[in-house]
Amino acid sequence: MDMQAALRWVRANIAGFGGDPGNVTLFGESSGADAVLAHLVSPAAAGLFHKAIVQSCGAEGVIELPTLDETAAVGAALIAAAGCDEHTAENLRALTTAQLIAANGMATAPLGATPYQIGIVIDGEILPEQPGPLLAEGRFNQVPVINGTNRDEFTWFLGLLELATGQVVTADVYSESIAALLAAFRHHALVGVDVPASAMPAILDRYPVTDYPSPSEAVSTALGDCGAISAGGRLTSRLLRRHVPVYAYEWDVPDSPVAWPSASFPYKSGHAQELQYLFPRFAGGCGAPADLSPDQARLAEQMVAYWTAFARTGSPGGLSQWMVYDADADNVMELTVDGPRMRDGFGARHHSDFWDQFYPLAAVAAEPTPATDEGA
Repeated sequence: MDMQAALRWVRANIAGFGGDPGNVTLFGESSGADAVLAHLVSPAAAGLFHKAIVQSCGAEGVIELPTLDETAAVGAALIAAAGCDEHTAENLRALTTAQLIAANGMATAPLGATPYQIGIVIDGEILPEQPGPLLAEGRFNQVPVINGTNRDEFTWFLGLLELATGQVVTADVYSESIAALLAAFRHHALVGVDVPASAMPAILDRYPVTDYPSPSEAVSTALGDCGAISAGGRLTSRLLRRHVPVYAYEWDVPDSPVAWPSASFPYKSGHAQELQYLFPRFAGGCGAPADLSPDQARLAEQMVAYWTAFARTGSPGGLSQWMVYDADADNVMELTVDGPRMRDGFGARHHSDFWDQFYPLAAVAAEPTPATDEGA
């Protein structure tokens, strides 16, 4: 609601600053991408933006979001844990930041999340329905979309968990670690996929621990392929593509500077790593800024050119033509220091057809795309 208020201000006032109120682009990464998807399906955001870029959190389009009542119960539990028994405005305002952080500490929860998760909710007004059916049926704010992922998304989340708990995944707990994290996925605000325990043999068959340099990297690959980033994001692209032009990408620069503390395994092309290629020396809230190499800086220039061309025209264009997403080809723009290139078969590289079975809207996403030439 705050973002939409800001967008209404932009529509009313940006012309006075030389801007075009008829050409506004939203883009965000991680929970910011979550918000962009929410605006895509929010009737209250109609006409407030004209393009959308979703970086590393595409699954909101195909998972079940909590209702207002469910989230209110989470909020009540959080403030009780923080020591507030009587829920008056005065008592709530008296809670300190330290009390809330202590009650909702990451070290007690998996996936870099907190025990009491409060995020985007289906309130019946700003978000009237679950996003999936709205996307499938075309009942959303139809604008061109860039939707993409990093090659090794989950290393960042597993690194957070390792640094918070001091626990390193070993081969003897490999299966149990995947099972525990998948169980947490069922209730995670940005993932929300339900993978039953009966699927574990098939998962271990596709991700044998001996195929990876370390058990942590094996866990990160399996969970990254399953969750919000790869499988869920691909399905969201397929739903969107039935109605609007979608441009998909996979970012892969495994030797990028790392802003945050080291884990026992390399982050490679992990979550949030691409942000320093759009915002120079980005280091997050607690990282250390670093400079890119000359090759990496050239990729950064290309990425900025893609993002700004898309904001200007609705197509990223570029020297290496970024083609609109086609579900049959499963084509993405690979963003690497060797030069961007289009590559088919994204899902095959991430076992997406296997993970799709756990997403209820996968069957709809697999239907033939309605005939359209937008963005081709």
